Amino acid sequence: MMPDTQSSTQNSAAKSIAEFASNNRISVRQTYDEIGEGRLRAVKVGSRTLILPEDEIAWRRRLPALPANSRGPSIEPSPSRES
Repeated sequence: MMPDTQSSTQNSAAKSIAEFASNNRISVRQTYDEIGEGRLRAVKVGSRTLILPEDEIAWRRRLPALPANSRGPSIEPSPSRES
């Protein structure tokens, strides 16, 4: 079976800010904040700002891990009202 070269090429291509944000499920604003805070490296090509694949991988690896016992906010059931 031949490898899917199109998906391999897409995975190794530099991404625009909008593509990076969409692929990582964050906003464009958050992407610029990550760049501004130095947590995400970006490059300029002419007027375009791009994220290289290795910088995307490095950014993901630096994300803090969620503690194993954390399942999000705890929701307590409402007390029943008995008359």
